[in-house]
Amino acid sequence: MDPAKLSILKAFFPNPRPAIIYALSKVPELALKLNSDIKHLTMPSFIKNDFLEQFPVLNNLESLTIESLEALDSGVIHLTKESSQTLTKIILDGTKITTTTLQELKACANLEWLSVNKCQFAENPFDALLDVLKSTIVTQLFIKEVPHLTEQQIGELVSVRPMTRLGFRKTDTVGIGLFSVLQEIPNALIRLDLENFDELTITHVVALLN
Repeated sequence: MDPAKLSILKAFFPNPRPAIIYALSKVPELALKLNSDIKHLTMPSFIKNDFLEQFPVLNNLESLTIESLEALDSGVIHLTKESSQTLTKIILDGTKITTTTLQELKACANLEWLSVNKCQFAENPFDALLDVLKSTIVTQLFIKEVPHLTEQQIGELVSVRPMTRLGFRKTDTVGIGLFSVLQEIPNALIRLDLENFDELTITHVVALLN
C-alpha cells in the first residue's frame, strides 16, 4: 500500500468506527495493526448480529460497549472470546442476551466493570451473574431494571467482594428493602446510582455508606 495512504488510515487508530475497522481488516497491511491497536470498541445501537459474527477477531480489547435492542448472543460471544484476557470493561445495556452469553463472560478473568442495565433476559440471570462475579474481579456493577432479580439476590451478588460502584433501579421486585440488605455487606463505594426510589431518604444513604 502507498505509504501516504497508509499514514492517513493510521490516523483512525486506535478508535475508528466499527464499519471502518471492518473495512480496514480486509487490507493485509493493516490487519495485524488493527488487532494490536484497537483497545476500545463501541458498537452503534442499530447493530445486527450477523455483522458482529463477521467482525474481525480482536484479541487486545480492553473495553466493549454494545447497547442494542437486537438479540446478539453469538455476536457478543464472538467479540469477547479472543479478548477474554484483556477486557476490563463490558457494557451491554438494553441488549437481548441470554445467560449463555453471561456464562461466556466468566472467561474474562480481568473484568472489573460490568453493566447489564435493562438487558432483556428471558430467564432469571442470577446464577449466571453470580458465576461471572466469582470468576472475575468485577467491583463496578450496574444492574438497573434487570428482570427477575430480587433484593436478596442482589445482596448476594454484591457480597462477592467489596464494590466501588453500584447501579440499581426500583422495580416490582426491588424496593427500599434493598438498603437493609446492602447495609450488612462490606463495600468500598465511591459511586451509587439509584433510580425511582421514591421512599429514599438521606438517612438510608448515610446508613449504607457508613
